[in-house]
Amino acid sequence: MDSVDLFQSCRRGDLDRVKYLCEHKEVDVNLRDRWDSTPLYYACLCGHYDLVLYLLERGSICDASTFDGERCVYGALTNQIRKLLLEHRMLTTVTMRREAYTEFLRRLLEDNTHSDITFYIHGVKMSAHRCILSARSQFFTDQLETRWKNKHEVHLKKKEISIAAFRSVLEWLYTSQTKVDVSDMDEFGLLVRYCRLQQLSEDLDKAFKKADAYVKMKRGAAIKTLYIESKRSLWDLQQDLGVLALQALPNELREWNCGTELPCMPRVEQQFVDVVFQVGNYKFYAHKPILFARSEYFRALLQDHFGESEMDDASKIPIIKINHVSPRVLGDVLMFVYTDSCTITEDYVSELLTTADEFLLPGLKKGCGNWLGGYIDQDTVMDILKTARIFRLPRLEDACTEYIANYIEMFVEDPSLLEMIESDAMDVKDRQETDSITIVDDIRSHIRSNVRTMSDMVEAESKFSYLDSMLVQLGLDA
Repeated sequence: MDSVDLFQSCRRGDLDRVKYLCEHKEVDVNLRDRWDSTPLYYACLCGHYDLVLYLLERGSICDASTFDGERCVYGALTNQIRKLLLEHRMLTTVTMRREAYTEFLRRLLEDNTHSDITFYIHGVKMSAHRCILSARSQFFTDQLETRWKNKHEVHLKKKEISIAAFRSVLEWLYTSQTKVDVSDMDEFGLLVRYCRLQQLSEDLDKAFKKADAYVKMKRGAAIKTLYIESKRSLWDLQQDLGVLALQALPNELREWNCGTELPCMPRVEQQFVDVVFQVGNYKFYAHKPILFARSEYFRALLQDHFGESEMDDASKIPIIKINHVSPRVLGDVLMFVYTDSCTITEDYVSELLTTADEFLLPGLKKGCGNWLGGYIDQDTVMDILKTARIFRLPRLEDACTEYIANYIEMFVEDPSLLEMIESDAMDVKDRQETDSITIVDDIRSHIRSNVRTMSDMVEAESKFSYLDSMLVQLGLDA
């Protein structure tokens, strides 16, 4: 299992293996084992400086004043690692992966290009978006429909509302995570209760208890900052924005109806929409800020159509016509843009992958790649491998070459594989002894990686012989 392999590699200090797991297998660097420990913690504990540095650069959570950071600093084997941790600015996987879902929402919070409401807290300005606030909180929905209706500026003058607390609440509403100084706990907790944010209140309570238990156990430890996040909060965030996405779809394409486990989907158009996409006779009502922050393609599309005169008759909102994508696929793309997930089916995966590539949505491309990875077998592997190369999906390509390596005896006379080997060989210009054939190297690497025992070595030699015979067929054995 890749997650177990990552923990073991961090204990051993196997930097190359960790790089492979993180960059090709895309294993999360912030996953936890049953002892609530992260890969970074074991790398620190075992004294692997270069590995610690790499994990930090990949986005391992480490702030010396948080629970995870304090634990890594306390357990670091060497002063050199301890100094590195203390000087390191807190990063997370979401700040390292540009297309990660929460980082997209963080950009949305920080970019006020399309903000439609501004809060002033003791004179400090904070911009936001009505669509996000209304989707995420019943309290904000009520205020936007009553006291703040049609207002573009809201002045909050209550002494109990601090600038830091309000900023943290906004950050949590947008990203499902935030950082809170322990010294601001009381004011933050008061605002959370005032806004009726039950899940945030639970997350805050868990973070405080976790930090408090650690401080009591480790003499001299001091945690000054609480890092608040939970899988439940991220799931709620995706669900809330999923409602916006479903409401954006034409009624004919909506799959969410009344049911035994699902609430009744409102059959009204979403609030605060400011752009309409039209595909044939289908109209999709969406939000510029979300699209603008999510994809460079949508950003350019919205900028190019800025000021267009054609308007939707019902909403009086500008219409952008899209002619080269089917309504079903555009609906799936919008669902992914809002929620970071969508339903992928065999009849649409090819068009969806092509559209994801065109719309500059690498996360959706990876999702299609992961889906295709589940259908790799002897009959499909070569076609999927070609697709992986065309759309630059290294993880899918790696899965294909791993399958071929595991069953190399079945591919000795496969014309598609022989053609690809020959093509890769042709790409090597002015071949020297040090030159290599990409697909052959990948297959050899997977065969070697499975060697653990003497019997594995014998099996690997047999596999290498099959590969060598293919090279002989093509006259590439020299």
